[in-house]
Parts: sequence; structure tokens; C-alpha cells
Amino acid sequence: MTDSAIFEAKTKYTKEFYIKFQRFNMFRGGVSGKVMIVSLAVLFIAGVLCIAAGIYTNDYGAAIFPGVFFILLGIFYLFLPQYTTYIMFRKNRGLFDSGVNYSFFDDHFTVTTISDLLNGVNNVKYEGLYKACETKDNFYFYITRVQSFLLNKDGFTLGRPEDLSALLERALPPKKFIKYVK
Repeated sequence: MTDSAIFEAKTKYTKEFYIKFQRFNMFRGGVSGKVMIVSLAVLFIAGVLCIAAGIYTNDYGAAIFPGVFFILLGIFYLFLPQYTTYIMFRKNRGLFDSGVNYSFFDDHFTVTTISDLLNGVNNVKYEGLYKACETKDNFYFYITRVQSFLLNKDGFTLGRPEDLSALLERALPPKKFIKYVK
């Protein structure tokens, strides 16, 4: 006899949902997020200072070109999540617009992917998770540093997101379950 699920949810991986996840990965807390924010700030400040120095010294060629370069580089990194999602969408449309069903049990969860191009079932034990993160709107379940499952909190058909959060707090060590909810 199989256990019945405590929580069930459905979500759809769309480009917008994935861009939000990419942006979360880029700017989330911790050292990597802070380094990225500081790097962007330094690029924009250096760009503005170079342009100001060029205007002040009337040396437009030597100072304004690097200033514009720094600002454009900062803009590129700021929009990198959209760009990488666009490239992924062009290369593998099967990743997007696929239905993903989640069933959560006491000691594991099951992810069932259903689409025209991609079908699969994954059983993941909570102790096997690399990390789980909760934001205001989503749960992100990291299987490894680069593989993850995304779950929108609006998609619950059985149970509530707050109760799943409580289950994850019990099932995972504190450093493996990180809440970005205020």
C-alpha cells in the first residue's frame, strides 16, 4: 500500500517563472549575491566617474569610452538572467511550458513532468536535497548546485505552502532550508 501525499501542487515552467528563478540565483543572499551586487555597483560607479572625469578634463576619448564600457557591462550583467533564459528557450523548448506535478510525503517528494516532448518521474528524499529555498512566491529545491526544481506557491491543490514550509523545517537541517520570506 502506498502512502497518500500530504501536499500536492502543480506548476508550469514558463519563461517568466524561470527568469525569476535565474534572478533569485544571481542576487540571493550569501557571499555570491553580495559579490554580484557590489560588482554591479562598482561597474556603474566607475562608469559614471570615468564619464565625469572625461567631461571635466575635456579628454573625451580617453575617459568617456571606458565609462560607457563599464556602464554597458553593468547593464549586460543586470540582464544576464533574461539572456540566459532566452538562449535556453531557443535550444530546448521542452523545458518550458511543461506541466510539473509535485507530491510531498513524510520523507520524500515526487516530481512528475508532463509535456509533449518530456515525461519523467523523480523521487527525491529530503535528506538528499542539496538545499531548499523559500521566497515570497516560490519554493526552489536544489538537487545539486546546478539542478533544481521550481514550485510556485499558487499551485497547491492539497495542503498549504505554510505547512510545507513547516515540514521542510522539520525534515531538513537549518543550513539546508533557507527562507527568504519576511
